Amino acid sequence: MKIALTVNYVLDVEDINDFYSPAKGGGRKLLESIDKELNDKFPKEIHLSEKVKGTRNCLSNIPLIENKNYLRCDCCGKYLSISKNVYLGLDYLTEVNGRTLCKSCEWEFRPESDFH
Repeated sequence: MKIALTVNYVLDVEDINDFYSPAKGGGRKLLESIDKELNDKFPKEIHLSEKVKGTRNCLSNIPLIENKNYLRCDCCGKYLSISKNVYLGLDYLTEVNGRTLCKSCEWEFRPESDFH
């Protein structure tokens, strides 16, 4: 049996240059020190027990830009993806009565008639 385990962090980075260095051609690449830390903390193979082991399938980083690819839940502040076309590892937002909400907070603002 295969189980996909996804862990998602939203990092606070004061300056983009603390995480990325300019790459040739105008793009950006991870700083070597950050890349090393990520690979040390999230190794290619993990052994959780004698019978549970896994191989890292993906280690990605995507800059979050408010109102471009994410919004925050108006109720709890959780980060929410704007688009289902771009995988950010974030829950998708839902709108209820003009409020941007996560699935956990949606029930508080959804009219009772929607649940019957």
